[in-house]
Amino acid sequence: MKDSGAVATTLPTDHEVVMTRELDASREMIFDALIRPDLLKRWLTAPGRRMSTCEIDPRVGGSYRFAWSAPGQSDVAMHGVFREVVPPLRLVRTEVWETGERSEVLVAADLIEHAGRTTVTLTVRFQSRQERDAAVASGMENGAQASFAKLAELLSSMPAAQREGSGPTR
Repeated sequence: MKDSGAVATTLPTDHEVVMTRELDASREMIFDALIRPDLLKRWLTAPGRRMSTCEIDPRVGGSYRFAWSAPGQSDVAMHGVFREVVPPLRLVRTEVWETGERSEVLVAADLIEHAGRTTVTLTVRFQSRQERDAAVASGMENGAQASFAKLAELLSSMPAAQREGSGPTR
């Protein structure tokens, strides 16, 4: 299957958004990009902002905090705790935005590899249909599309030596 570059989004239940994208990379490379600060800063985007804080302890019970900055604007940040870490197959974490009205959500990233390509499935579980609908209306899919595009670009530019292994992060 040729990578179309598009994120497929579905609403399978009243509380969930599922976003899927196929990438031309191994699941090990993608898993590294989900947990290594040096890689996260290069692809996890917020419109018009740069990632200014990337603290991450990717182990069950470990926490993370990401913040994005832009000149003349307040930082936008989120934090959470890892609930499941199964390299390179699955990563489950809570997510709380530090601004806004939304409650904690649960985000699961599942990586399925076939013939050197990996399908990334993000399942975001909200506490209510109203919160799910508000997130969708806020442009959640556009943000995911932009981030996945940057991730695909990063993965295609990585030399083989850089693609190997993940180490401790903080």
